[in-house]
Amino acid sequence: MSDAMHFAEELSSFVMERRKAIPAITVSDPSHVAYTANDLGLEHIFSRFIEALGAPGDMLLAINTSGNSPNVINAALSAKDKGLKVIALTGKNGGILASLSDVEVRAPESKFSDRTQEIHIKVIHSLIHYIQVNL
Repeated sequence: MSDAMHFAEELSSFVMERRKAIPAITVSDPSHVAYTANDLGLEHIFSRFIEALGAPGDMLLAINTSGNSPNVINAALSAKDKGLKVIALTGKNGGILASLSDVEVRAPESKFSDRTQEIHIKVIHSLIHYIQVNL
């Protein structure tokens, strides 16, 4: 979630040089997470948020080292149902998330997820740079 927050904040603020803000939000509101987890289960914390706020033309950046976490898979399914594009940052073999993604960036397989996470943050910074340069 921290990587997703980092990505969203750099889009809605700015990096490198001032520019118009890009709308971005992270599913990290503690009340939403707690309420949804309590009533529906942790596997729905992201998908319910997307169901409520996602719109065609939006994009989901799904980050999951295994590609098999039910809450991230459900988010991708919800995004697809709403017409969102899904970009996934995965590791290992990409898991189920790989097949649900329009674009998948898979870190090389590693014994430990921290190596995958280190690559993910580099990809996030590369995406932000690409967006910044191509606005």
